[in-house]
Order: sequence, then C-alpha cells, then structure tokens
Amino acid sequence: MWLLQLREFSTYLDFPTLTWTEVEAVLRRLNGYRHDDAVLEYASGTAEAAWFILGGGEEGRVVVSVQPAGADYPRHLVDTTQGDALVTQSVGGQETPLAGTFYVPLEMALQAARYFYLHRALDPTLQWAAPNFEEA
Repeated sequence: MWLLQLREFSTYLDFPTLTWTEVEAVLRRLNGYRHDDAVLEYASGTAEAAWFILGGGEEGRVVVSVQPAGADYPRHLVDTTQGDALVTQSVGGQETPLAGTFYVPLEMALQAARYFYLHRALDPTLQWAAPNFEEA
C-alpha cells in the first residue's frame, strides 16, 4: 500500500512496497538538484490515504509537509532553532523561498518520516505548524 516517488529532474521514479531501510536510502538521495522532491504515499485513492512530502535537500536541509489520513490540511515540520529569514531552495523544480524555520535538517525529517511510515501519523516529539491561511 506504500508508494515512494522521487523526482529526478523532470520525471518521477516510482518505488513501490519498500521497507523502511529502502525508504530511508531513497530519501537520503535528496540533494536539491537532480533529486529535489519525494512523496511517500500510503493507500492512494482510499479513505486511509496519507502523504509525507519532502523537498529540497541542499546543504542537508529539506521542507516537510504531511497530510495524515482524514486531516483537513497538511502540517509542516518546523525547526525553531532557525530564524524567520527567507531561505530559497529548489523544491519540485522551482526555486522556493520560505522562512528558515521550514527548512529542517535531513535527520529530523528522517525521524518524522520513520514515525509516519510506522504509524501513519505525525511524530508527537517534533514541532509541527498548520498552514497560515489568509482570508480574502
């Protein structure tokens, strides 16, 4: 029921039905250049569908967005030791400026990914932020 997709330039490589060790090895390939986007998806097209998305990878930092099954909107992993100054990385082929708090160390992202892989939920030991929706 798992599918991992890794962006390689303009296409996605599919890795179905992986062990955690295999998932981790693929996620460690994120480098902000050739591989700058990965999606770990559970039970696509069902009520149990959930997604874990990583982007970037330059200098060992990534952006993480997670949508657990049944959630109304995704949550973003944050690193509160980083400032709010804008940082730009290639995510999904696009230069993406975000507050530094959203670019987390790869090791923190892997901890979150492992928890998601095992429990299909957010790791409660990490800090998460909801999207900042602005009313029109």
